[in-house]
Amino acid sequence: MTAAVRGGDTLSSIMTRVPQRRFAGLALDGIDVNAAIAAESNVRLLRQAFDIAQHASERTWAELFARRIYQIDREPAATLRLASFLASVGQCDEAGGLLAGISADANEELYRQVLGILHAKAGRVDEAFALFDTLPGRVHGYHPAAIVLSTAQEMMEQCNIAHTLAVVEKLSESYPAHVLVRSLRLRCHLFAGQFGKARELAQLPERTLEQAPPFERRSFIEAVAESLNLYGWVNELFDFARNKIER
Repeated sequence: MTAAVRGGDTLSSIMTRVPQRRFAGLALDGIDVNAAIAAESNVRLLRQAFDIAQHASERTWAELFARRIYQIDREPAATLRLASFLASVGQCDEAGGLLAGISADANEELYRQVLGILHAKAGRVDEAFALFDTLPGRVHGYHPAAIVLSTAQEMMEQCNIAHTLAVVEKLSESYPAHVLVRSLRLRCHLFAGQFGKARELAQLPERTLEQAPPFERRSFIEAVAESLNLYGWVNELFDFARNKIER
């Protein structure tokens, strides 16, 4: 049984307003987005909405779209999409159950990606990297597949610090010059109370930092500033921030 929606509040009718208001804004405007999702049976439209919500970091809505797709589309691809989303937000038990219930081809990229994430977040680092190293986008010794870095960042919020540190140290072994990996290591050691190691990682030649891509450079600067603030070294934090602003 599907929910009843007003004529102007179907998912197709509200999609044109999503870029300006996002799904949360439409709900605040009085539109029953939940009912629109529950009533929608167009898988293609639901996938489009899911992609928009995920790109905008509207996780609550992205999950609702993924679950609705899974509800009406019993193909393995729909199950993998939901499992991938749940794994990314830390709902690993449910994601693992979904993965175990499908007969996906082990060569399927998304299947290997999700399984790798589940291994990593459970602390099975070797198993995780055996899968991560088969994913496209990896350049040996230069950078890993993109999902590996995002998984390590997610683990900062979701997982045991020992599991996170194990993943980040493994990344550091394979990609020692990667500035984003270095910033992740810095944060891990900081959160683990290993302040001396964090302080050591905060020392990076200025030329190396300047040559890093903008996002990696910003992430490292933020990690160093975070460490100085945590130490309570206000004067050093001020000098560090002033130096970076001048540069």
